[in-house]
Amino acid sequence: MILPHRIIPKLVVGGAVVLDSLPDDLVISGVSSVKAPALNKRGEFNIIGASGSKRITFNSGSTVTIEADGTNTGNTRLIFASSYNTVNFNGTTNLINNVNTDRARTLHLENNSRLNLGRGSETTVSTAGNGYGVVIKQNTNLDADNAKLTINMQKDDSVGLEVNKNSYAYLKNGSNLNITTTGAGSKGVNLISDSAASRGTLESDINSNININTSNGNGTGIYIERGAVVARGDVIINSGTGTAIDLKDAAYTNDFYSFVNISSGTNSADHSLVQITGDIKNQNSKGAVQVQFERAGSFFNGDNYILSDGRGNFRFYNGATWTGNNTVSGTGTMNILLTGTTQWTGNNEVSNGENTIYLADNSVFKGNNTTTGGINSISTSQSSIWESGENKVSGGKAYLVLNADSKMNANTTVDGGNSIIRVRDSSSYTGDIKVTSGTNDMEISSTGKFSGDSTTTGGSNLIIFWNGATWEAGTTHTVDGGSASVEFNNYSVGNVDTVVNGGDSRIDINDRGSYTGDVTVNNGDNGINLYDTGKFSGNSTTTGGINIIDLNENSTWEAGTTNTVTGGAATVKLDDYSVVNADTVVTGGTSTINANGYTNYAGDIEVTGGTSNANFYHAASFNGDYIASAGTSSVDMQGSSKWQGDIKITADNSKVTLRHDSRWQGSALEPLATTKANVDMFNDSEWKVAQNSFVDKLNLNDTAHVVLANNYRTPYSNPRTYETLTVKELSGNGGNFVFDTDLNSAVAGSEETYGDKLIITGGIPAGVHGVQVADESLYTGAEVTGVKKLLLITDENDVGYEFVGKALNQGGLWQTNAPTFFKEGNKWYLANFTKEANNDTTVILSDRQVAVYNQWNRISNDSLRKRLGDLRYDDSKQGSWARVYGGRFSGEGYSQNYYTLQAGIDKAIDNHIYGLFIDSQHSNQDYTYGKGDGEKRVVGLYYTNYLDNGHYLDTVLKYGKINSKYNTSGDFPDHAKYGSLAYAASLEYGKTIRFENNSFIEPLAQLTYSNIESENYTTDRNTIVKESAIKSLISKLGFNAGKQIADDSDVYFKAFWMREYKADRNVDLKSANGEIMSFGENYRDSWVEIGLGLNKKIGEKTHLYADLERSLGATIQKDWQVNVGFRWEF
Repeated sequence: MILPHRIIPKLVVGGAVVLDSLPDDLVISGVSSVKAPALNKRGEFNIIGASGSKRITFNSGSTVTIEADGTNTGNTRLIFASSYNTVNFNGTTNLINNVNTDRARTLHLENNSRLNLGRGSETTVSTAGNGYGVVIKQNTNLDADNAKLTINMQKDDSVGLEVNKNSYAYLKNGSNLNITTTGAGSKGVNLISDSAASRGTLESDINSNININTSNGNGTGIYIERGAVVARGDVIINSGTGTAIDLKDAAYTNDFYSFVNISSGTNSADHSLVQITGDIKNQNSKGAVQVQFERAGSFFNGDNYILSDGRGNFRFYNGATWTGNNTVSGTGTMNILLTGTTQWTGNNEVSNGENTIYLADNSVFKGNNTTTGGINSISTSQSSIWESGENKVSGGKAYLVLNADSKMNANTTVDGGNSIIRVRDSSSYTGDIKVTSGTNDMEISSTGKFSGDSTTTGGSNLIIFWNGATWEAGTTHTVDGGSASVEFNNYSVGNVDTVVNGGDSRIDINDRGSYTGDVTVNNGDNGINLYDTGKFSGNSTTTGGINIIDLNENSTWEAGTTNTVTGGAATVKLDDYSVVNADTVVTGGTSTINANGYTNYAGDIEVTGGTSNANFYHAASFNGDYIASAGTSSVDMQGSSKWQGDIKITADNSKVTLRHDSRWQGSALEPLATTKANVDMFNDSEWKVAQNSFVDKLNLNDTAHVVLANNYRTPYSNPRTYETLTVKELSGNGGNFVFDTDLNSAVAGSEETYGDKLIITGGIPAGVHGVQVADESLYTGAEVTGVKKLLLITDENDVGYEFVGKALNQGGLWQTNAPTFFKEGNKWYLANFTKEANNDTTVILSDRQVAVYNQWNRISNDSLRKRLGDLRYDDSKQGSWARVYGGRFSGEGYSQNYYTLQAGIDKAIDNHIYGLFIDSQHSNQDYTYGKGDGEKRVVGLYYTNYLDNGHYLDTVLKYGKINSKYNTSGDFPDHAKYGSLAYAASLEYGKTIRFENNSFIEPLAQLTYSNIESENYTTDRNTIVKESAIKSLISKLGFNAGKQIADDSDVYFKAFWMREYKADRNVDLKSANGEIMSFGENYRDSWVEIGLGLNKKIGEKTHLYADLERSLGATIQKDWQVNVGFRWEF
């Protein structure tokens, strides 16, 4: 049906029948054509029009051509359907519109109509004018099922396919949409709506394709103003230098917004070929563009723009490429993924919004990355690479993350904003870092690598290395201004030189990290901080500014390096077991070294100008020479610190100070004529003179020691040398001089040969100083007898210095008592001395006797009654027993407490008893200068025979080990532990004589032989102890006398005379400093033991026995002993 005002052309069917009117349903088959006459009309008219639920069908197998003459200038629509009409294309259809107007529409459906492109159909729409090829609008659908739709637009500003206002175009089952425009300003697809609550939609399934070519006129491939594209199959858009996809800004309501989604979602190499030539612009406040370049051969040649609050998402797979730039200037977001050997060549620029780029699986980015605002993130992984370009940050936030062996070859410039760089998992960054403003935060971790220079002229620059990461060699870290901080942590390595010309610089080396490179500070502030075994291997040069190197927690400044100070202020701090192996050279400025807490500074200090102060506290060590030829300098040792090295001082205002138990071993080597060495000593400090020395002033106080003796508190060296200390001026009070001497060799003519010398050339006498000698006899064991004459001290001007002899214990075996010396003229001579074991040695000598001999022999010497009670009260054939006893021994310089647990089992055969026992004994010893502990473990056998007429014979064999340990508490505390094997055999014979009043007397005799084997051991202070075996033979003769108070109980008194016949002991000692001592003694002695005891039956098969005893007249005195035992019959 045709509306009255329409012009109805002739309809020719098969070229024979002409219809003057259009029925409700028009079906065209075969070869048909409709042609509008050249009416040269203006206004709106239709060639074929339908309204009101009509159907126009072009059957399968038909070839239909509908053509409008070019002379028609009005809004000509070749096919028009409105209001629930349906147009079906089932065959091959050509629609040709030659109307040359900007309003011509070739195929137009609206208002709930439907356009069906049937299976196998091929529809071609050609529009010669600058109008529209296909228009569907107002809830109208285009449904293509395995169909091909080709749209050709020839003039400027034309539109191939327009989907308008809640309308929907869907391609499925292998359909193809091909749009070609050749005029300028044309659009391949136009998705619009005049309603904020609706949009036009174009969708294709995974087997359907879209091909749009607007390249000839550089038009727009897909133009969206309230529309959506969902393409799952192939998409090819060629817009030349025009715009491939353009999302214009428009108003929206609810969930209606524009978007483009070109993706099969399978990331498969055989799906979704996407080729886009031309720019993609997202100017839409809510719009989103997602394009997935999946198949090999996919590409995007054009620029991408995020110009508003829209969103973008590009994914490149399987070798796809992008050649073009990405610009995010709006407040929206852009996400870009490249993976599977893909490549992007172009620049990335972010001035607003948020942009994210992720490169993976060998993908490549070539181009610049510029961040002037917003948030810009680039992440790489799986061997991907940023191959070339620059990373520029002047505003916003820029994130760069390199993961999984990826690489970057680009410089980074930070001129504002925030730059965040992470290099992880064996990735590498090759390029320079330059910060002039803003902040840069860079972390390299997990064996990552940074190969490039870092320059900071302003702003803040932080570079942190973790977990084996490396700053590669041949690079420089320059700080001209601003703030720069570098950290090396957890086995990370820095191979970079640092130059500080201004600003603030900080280098932290932590947790086994290391820094290899030189550090030069010309101005500004620099701090190098080492913690937790960190290492610094490089030179430090300070020409100006402030340079502080702080070492802590076992950190190290490696050897072969120099700390040079020519200006400014340089400070080296050592704490917590840290070590410096660098020399310090001061020609100007101020140098300070503060070493504290078991640290070690191993390097020379040379001062030729400026000021140098080296301070060592709390057991710190200094191993190096101190040379001062100009300037002002000092070395201050205190708090048990130690120094080994020489001094050579020719400059005034240079001083060495020793105090609070500090130690210096070295020499003052500058000759007497030119030396300016001033040495102040206080509070038990010590200077061990290594070779002939010369001092300008020596101030000696508070038991400080000047030691010329070679082996004083050190391992023995032989042959010994004799040193001479020459002092221009000696002052102070209460100091001591320790001399090596060989007094036995000081015979006539050799009075000045065999000893160290002190020569004083001037000064004013003040105070009194002590003289101690370490004589050769301490190391040879020889005795010094008679009066000798050996020169020790020369007071050249005889100004009246005073000296007194003092005892010496140098930590070996001996103590030399105060020597005797005399003065002749201006010279002091040694005459004689005596020696004795020092307080720690007395413990070593005593412990073998007390802890070993006493435990094995004196404590454990038992009789039958003491061990088992009276077995004649036992009616059974076998039994078991246990007893405990304890007591106390004492002697000269010691006391010993002990307790023993002993248990056994035996069996009786007639009058014979065979038994087995074990015992465990513990003792503790108190010495005048120490304490000890002893443990004894024993196993033994016994045999007892009760003969006729009260006679008995008791035999015991035992074998065991005595373990001993002791701690001395003398001037040089020591500790040792050792063990000795031992065995013993005893024989006891006695007779019990009973009287009518139930009293009895039991005379007995006993002989015990024992052997304690030899033992060699070394103490903690490396004293070698060689103990001989101790063989003992003890006799006992006496009686037990008592009264039987029941058939199986008695009380008794005992008294014995005892004698030790052998017990010779020899010990050889050698201390670490070479002193030797041979000591021999024997424990032969006679004494009496008395005591009280009882035997009592306390149960049908249980017996108690006990006694209390002590010794009289013994050198090794048993103060008391209590013995309590129980026996069980079974």
